[in-house]
Amino acid sequence: MKEHIDSELVIYEVKADIEQFGGEFTVYAVYESEAVSGQPFEYISGYVDAERPTEDEADTKKEFKELIKDYEYNLASLADTKHELMTLDQLLEKLLAQDVAD
Repeated sequence: MKEHIDSELVIYEVKADIEQFGGEFTVYAVYESEAVSGQPFEYISGYVDAERPTEDEADTKKEFKELIKDYEYNLASLADTKHELMTLDQLLEKLLAQDVAD
């Protein structure tokens, strides 16, 4: 039996990022795992940007430094996770497949 999880919030965020950055923007999908009926169930719980911010994305040097700080923090947060590099389009496809069946 294929398990599903409510991914509505992450799907909403991915769609907004696709609108802003485009579907080819790369991210790291972050996986979590839990036992369901005694069987391991793995799903995508979130994502972080894989592409380093550019100065064009910030209005000031201070804002750019904050973007870089957040980017580096998010990359460091991947250290103890299972994650996979993919585009936003690929991530959206996987999230739609894992979302709660209607």
